[in-house]
Amino acid sequence: MHLIIRDFWERRQAGVVLAATRSGLRVAFPDRDDAVDLTYAGGCWLLEGEGPVDVDALLIAADVGQSRFELPPVLETQRAAAAVC
Repeated sequence: MHLIIRDFWERRQAGVVLAATRSGLRVAFPDRDDAVDLTYAGGCWLLEGEGPVDVDALLIAADVGQSRFELPPVLETQRAAAAVC
């Protein structure tokens, strides 16, 4: 899965989702040395060490070798709603 986020300064960053849990995502960004946590709390997505961000896009490959793909519950509940933090 690929993810595009927008930070407080309206900068967009594209990353690759490494892991998804009920509490959030672990994401790798090309310009960072280590993966970071993206958590959903209080109606906002929070990027580890940086604060609130908006999730602009969640891109899922059409051919991932699976017959079915389900979003983690934390994404499923937020896919239609855009929270402003």
